[in-house]
Amino acid sequence: MVLHKLKLRHIIFFTGILLLLFACSTKKNTAVNRFYHNLTSHYNAYFNGRDNYKVAIKNFEKSYNDDYTKILPVFKYTDNQTASSLSGAMDIVIEKATKVIKFHSITAKPKRKSGHLSKKQKAFYKKNEYNNWVDDSWLLIGKAKFYKTDYMGALQAFKYIISEYGYDEIRFETGLWKARAEIQMKQYDDALTSLQLIDGDKDFPKKLKSELYAVYADLYLKQKKYNDAVNMLNKAIKYKPKKNNRVRYQFILAQIYEHLHQYENATNLYAIVAKSNPPYEMAFASMISRATSYIDKTGNPQPIIKQLHKMLKDDKNNDYQDQIYYALASVYLKTGNEPMALENLKHSVESGGGNTQQKAKTYLLIADIYFNRKAYALSQPYYDSTMMYLDRDYENYKQLKNKTDNLTELVKNINTVQLQDSLQMLARLSAKERMAIINDIIKAVKKKKEEERLAEVEQQQYYYQNNNLQMQQYQQGLQQNQGGKWYFYNPAMLSMGQAEFKQKWGNRKLEDNWRRKNKIVVSFDMENESEELEVDSAGQVVKIDNENPQYYLRKIPLTDSMMTASNKMIKEALYNLGILYRERFNNYQEAVKAFETLIARFSETDNKFAVYYNLYQIYKLEKNKEQEEKYKNLILSEFPDSEMAKSISDPDYNKKKEAKLNHIKELYVQTYLSFSNGNTQLANQMIREYEQMNNSFLQSKFLLLKALNQAKRRDYNAMKQIFIQIGKEFPNSP
Repeated sequence: MVLHKLKLRHIIFFTGILLLLFACSTKKNTAVNRFYHNLTSHYNAYFNGRDNYKVAIKNFEKSYNDDYTKILPVFKYTDNQTASSLSGAMDIVIEKATKVIKFHSITAKPKRKSGHLSKKQKAFYKKNEYNNWVDDSWLLIGKAKFYKTDYMGALQAFKYIISEYGYDEIRFETGLWKARAEIQMKQYDDALTSLQLIDGDKDFPKKLKSELYAVYADLYLKQKKYNDAVNMLNKAIKYKPKKNNRVRYQFILAQIYEHLHQYENATNLYAIVAKSNPPYEMAFASMISRATSYIDKTGNPQPIIKQLHKMLKDDKNNDYQDQIYYALASVYLKTGNEPMALENLKHSVESGGGNTQQKAKTYLLIADIYFNRKAYALSQPYYDSTMMYLDRDYENYKQLKNKTDNLTELVKNINTVQLQDSLQMLARLSAKERMAIINDIIKAVKKKKEEERLAEVEQQQYYYQNNNLQMQQYQQGLQQNQGGKWYFYNPAMLSMGQAEFKQKWGNRKLEDNWRRKNKIVVSFDMENESEELEVDSAGQVVKIDNENPQYYLRKIPLTDSMMTASNKMIKEALYNLGILYRERFNNYQEAVKAFETLIARFSETDNKFAVYYNLYQIYKLEKNKEQEEKYKNLILSEFPDSEMAKSISDPDYNKKKEAKLNHIKELYVQTYLSFSNGNTQLANQMIREYEQMNNSFLQSKFLLLKALNQAKRRDYNAMKQIFIQIGKEFPNSP
């Protein structure tokens, strides 16, 4: 009896093994096979891959830092810098999903039943895949590649799913991800087509509607089609997304309304967001933005100013004081109080904080205030600081960079005039008076250095006191969690080091002399460097700093040659200022001032004609007839043979000139045809006709024809002389 039971167990065991082995095969498509591969793929590789994906994305989104100085993106995506943080996890996801496809895919067709087939049965036999988790695995691979910023690889995966599993509901979610990838690749027309294709399908599931409209909104925001984005975000909210997404959509909507100057809508939405218990950063940004929008709505600044000052006193906002001061400045600006706006903007800069984009915004607003006042020398350093912190993806980055470069050139010329004027003034003083002024300058330099030293000491003390606790926490974490890891292998210590570096030095590129904002190694401009090199009587190179009288004395033009050089610098700078003011800043008043100062101080300047003509053009544009006539007459009297003088005195001069040039062109064509047809005599007559015009237009071409014509007449001597003339007068002529 016992033996019989043992035999029965062995039979059952081996039968189970055989059934398991039979079920493992993917070459046969039976109910047993499908059950086995669906079960093992779902609860093994696919489950692990999907779990890894969810955890990685959750952690990434939790650590994602939104930049509230800009309209937020609809979705939290990786970029080239942050993709590496997810790369390892996404590789595991791809590996797990690939295992499902490789070991559990069933593409063999099942044995067809005889007789009439229902619609559902027919659809079953038409399927390309009989494991329910293979298409999900392909989608998981596509998503993982998307977050690795491999958008092309992701797009290929999504396209494959749509082509192979177009009969399955997964095509809708895949279509959304396909559009996301196309948006990131800036294939906006393709993305719109992808969205419209699934949006128009009657079977599109309601549960994906909110995400659909959010992707639409992302597409329109990327293209700055703000009104379309508003419409889609409202639809996304209507279909009840998860709370975090809803609050994010509402905040973005408020930002767009503010951008579109629809302040009432913006104010209401910011209030809703603030009451929705969002992350504190978003709640804070909502309160700040609501404050600046509210003033536009009501016109009464006092309640907002009071609220912002209350926020300044709240310890929770210690790290956000730069933004609060900026908001206060915005309120004062909107009420026309520029002095208070500037005071609060400077408080914003001084309050520190690691928000570099806020620094950029603050510096830019200060720069704009001074620029609008036409205080260009004051605005330039603030634009320069703006560019140091501003992201390159800023909407008007190129225009702002050009403006900064133009201002830098302008201020350089302003400084040249001021410096040389000051040096010439010193040159006209007695030696005693000169040394008294230089000693006063040196005292001021020493005082400034001492103030800067004390401020640096105070700043360092404050910095180390406030960071002492944080350092202790990091060290404890290092001891508890990192063991004996080297500093550069420890992410926590690296993060702290980077934060310290930025707090002390700001954003600096990795390059030589990175500590210095001014990279000039040697400069002879007083305002740029505080020391210079000089060779002494013994032939040794010594440093002369700005506390040494010789540093200033050596620059003063005490000789005729130095005074000539100084005047030349002033003349060039004044002319450059006139051109810059007129052509790059459209500031005709300052351009006139620069040009007329140049003429008044240096009547025989090399650029006199250009100065006259610029002044004539400016006054003509400004319809100042008296001054226009003045400079017109100066051009006619002092430069009568100039092209401009001729065009001014004869309104038809340019038309006549053009007609004459056209006649010469036609004459050349006829001369060439006569030469080509062997009529050297007629060609020679036409060449003489041209020579009598005394016009240099096409001269090299007529000379070449003349030389070739002489060769045809066998006058090689004349030909040789003409070629020599061409070589001398037109060395660069082709």
